[in-house]
Amino acid sequence: MDSAPKLTSSTPPQIDLETWRAQVEKELQGADYERAVVRKSFEAGRIEPVYGAGNSPAPEPSQPAKPPFLRGSRDTASWSNAPRYDIPHAEEVRKAALKDLEGGSHGMWLQLDACARLGLAPDSPNGSEAWGDGGCIVWSLAGWRALMADIRLDMIDLALDAGANSLCNFAGLVALAGERGEDISKARWNLGLDPLGNLARDGFLPLGSRCMMHQIGTAVAWTKEHMPHTRPMLVSTEVYHMAGATLPQQLGIMAATMSHYLSLGERLDIPFEDLAAGMGLRLVPGRELFPGIASLRAARLIWARVLQACGFSEDEMPAPWIHGVNSRRTLARADAWTNQLRGTTQTLAAVLGGADMITTYAYDEALGQPSTLGRRVARNTQNILSEESRLDQVVDAGGGSYLIESLTESLASEAWAIFQGIQANGGMPNVLTTGWIHDRLAQDRINTEAAVRKRKLLISGVSSYPLVDAVVEEGEPYLTQRDEEGVREWIQTRDPENQCCALTVAGGFEEIIAACEDGADVFALTEALGDLSGNSCDGPKADPLPQMRDAAGFEGMQARAMELRVAGLKPIVFLATLGSTAEYAARLSYAQQFFRVGGFECIVGSSLEDLRESGAKILCVCGNDQAYAKMEVSYLEDYKKAGVKKMLLAGRPPDVPTDSTWQQAGLDGFIGLGCDALTILSDLQEVYG
Repeated sequence: MDSAPKLTSSTPPQIDLETWRAQVEKELQGADYERAVVRKSFEAGRIEPVYGAGNSPAPEPSQPAKPPFLRGSRDTASWSNAPRYDIPHAEEVRKAALKDLEGGSHGMWLQLDACARLGLAPDSPNGSEAWGDGGCIVWSLAGWRALMADIRLDMIDLALDAGANSLCNFAGLVALAGERGEDISKARWNLGLDPLGNLARDGFLPLGSRCMMHQIGTAVAWTKEHMPHTRPMLVSTEVYHMAGATLPQQLGIMAATMSHYLSLGERLDIPFEDLAAGMGLRLVPGRELFPGIASLRAARLIWARVLQACGFSEDEMPAPWIHGVNSRRTLARADAWTNQLRGTTQTLAAVLGGADMITTYAYDEALGQPSTLGRRVARNTQNILSEESRLDQVVDAGGGSYLIESLTESLASEAWAIFQGIQANGGMPNVLTTGWIHDRLAQDRINTEAAVRKRKLLISGVSSYPLVDAVVEEGEPYLTQRDEEGVREWIQTRDPENQCCALTVAGGFEEIIAACEDGADVFALTEALGDLSGNSCDGPKADPLPQMRDAAGFEGMQARAMELRVAGLKPIVFLATLGSTAEYAARLSYAQQFFRVGGFECIVGSSLEDLRESGAKILCVCGNDQAYAKMEVSYLEDYKKAGVKKMLLAGRPPDVPTDSTWQQAGLDGFIGLGCDALTILSDLQEVYG
């Protein structure tokens, strides 16, 4: 029997990129190389069609869990599956969390409402408008008992979003754990103290800067002693992403925020290493897979570089902890099922990028409270990636890829330049309070919105292949009558005399916990902490960053189309074919898809009789450039006389001036690649009411 062939290893041949490009340009026969084969990522810039040693940096030798952490923060690929809970009713949060934990999740990303985050009692002038906003209503130890019933605090990974009021809310969790005899000393939590992120979101810091500094110093010292695996500090870029930040901007802002928090060490008399070890990162990889993977790898490089600039040696440099979250900006309300695919792509980017904790959003989250099915699909997305795809077995699966390494390097370099720009303008606090960062993000937000409007950035099910006749089914609203009744009862039963709380001994955390155990609610604790700090809301102010959702413009237009149909005003476009089938087929197909996005019914014909039978008030001529060159002006004039209100042409032939004879004959414009589809379609809807 012949022996099996021997497998020999050899160095793969290197691509001669210059020769390759020359051949491609030859095949393109004069077409523009950049437009034909180079892709422009909206978040990461230029992406080449082919990568090799000639256009990609060789990865520096490194190992997981070793600086500069390019290949990961840990030497294992597992991660924590932590769904997000931000609905107001504590009992509903508890039920959803228990079902998720039984279904394979590992923890919770718990967001508290604006009253708890800002320390505003619901019966106060400002608090009356803030309760239930953006999170769960839990304001006292009794509330924590109801929320966390049957959930072991010592067995879950918890990410807490309590805004700039984290310390007073965290006290309730610690008091509950002590009451139940649960040892949380080994718990892996993040308390979410991110004052700059809170300033960007809320526009101010409750009780001002001095109180915030006190919270940071107290939280870092207490967790180091009692919960050494818990990170009190957070650098989150989600609010900036929702305001339009690109991946490099997210990373540059991350670096500037890190730098500012580390600079507090001297003022608080806290060692740099304690601040760094107590700091976590929350990043949004975004909609694109490969840039998303590279962004988390680049974040770890930047983390190491910032710490190195602060004097850390490789031996003492702590590894970064990264919470990768899906993008709410990319969620669509129309055809919401497509959000499952977006969530899977973004979750995969976080997994392959090496995130330590990952949150996958429910596909129906933009419709209201996530449904039971939505939560199940979200958590099982991660379960499949880990237990079936076995991605929890491979560390840095994309490492060594020319594309991934090149994107990692370019993102890190661009982000560092943005970081330097922020520092040159006074640092992160200054660019927030002066509006400098708002202006930079506004320009990128405008660019993204323009790309969506022109359908250069397509949204499946919305601006591409929409379900025209589908009615958007609203989910259960976040705030319900039951929540309102619960808040009213809470206000009526609150005894102000039992809420008297005076902190002493520099407001140590043990004293705050004891006050919570004695019945003080979060508002009493916040007030006492403010009295101790000696100031009230005299801290920095900033304009809250606007939060966007990419699909909102098209969805509003499609809702208007549905209103027209319900009112019996059926929007119709007559597609007039010109020339032979071969001449009009391509642009006819494009026009059908284009008008479908606006909720228009398309009727195809080639004569005035066809137009009259259709009842359409809008006409679009479909042919190729050769057919248009033969078109007589009288052809357009006849249609105009037949009662057409708006007349368009599919495609734009070369050398057509804006004051051409066609325009004089009544042609209102052109549709084609790169046109402002949202504006055109919205204007056409006005023809029908």
